[in-house]
Amino acid sequence: MRTRLSEILSGVLALAGGVAFLSWWSARQRVARREALAAQSVGQPPRRVVVVGVGFAGLSALNRLGDLVGDDPSVDVLLLDQQNYHLFTPLLYQVATGGLEPSMLTYPAREIARDRGFRFEEATVRRVDLARKVLETDAGPFEYDSLILAPGSVPNFFGMADAEEHSLPLKWISDGVRVHDQVINAFEMADREENPELRQALLTTVIVGGGATG
Repeated sequence: MRTRLSEILSGVLALAGGVAFLSWWSARQRVARREALAAQSVGQPPRRVVVVGVGFAGLSALNRLGDLVGDDPSVDVLLLDQQNYHLFTPLLYQVATGGLEPSMLTYPAREIARDRGFRFEEATVRRVDLARKVLETDAGPFEYDSLILAPGSVPNFFGMADAEEHSLPLKWISDGVRVHDQVINAFEMADREENPELRQALLTTVIVGGGATG
């Protein structure tokens, strides 16, 4: 038995060593290719591609750009988003209902960009100047040569001011936490409430929207 375990352990270590070597060799190849391309483009300013949004559309654009120009130093790809993380929105309701922790649905945007050889800046885009090819943001202006806009969407209350004032949207990770806390607080208040009508009101939740999240 001890000999068998030793053989298995040796095999696992050999496999891990092989994976580590392949990862190291792949990184060396990428660096060598980037250095070779950089030598060819000395004196030429890089072409800047700016992707706005780190949602599913922005990630798809980054993945495609990674395949096309990931190792090309003549192309500078910059990712912009007002949040420094990608949110897996389809499971956001799990945060609201207490099924998942908020950290389980987010992934750092900087790491996403870095893994593809790109850069990330946390900024909110205020205006796009198409004539000058400049993005005006709360972090300053960003020039671009090519622009991919994938900023996502915002909750739409269809002009119902009362709904906008009193309801809790479920769009961002902070919304999921807020809904979760609101429901828990209502349960705790209902547990202490002796008036049956008020208790029933505290235990009543209205969900507007019959889509996947609702």
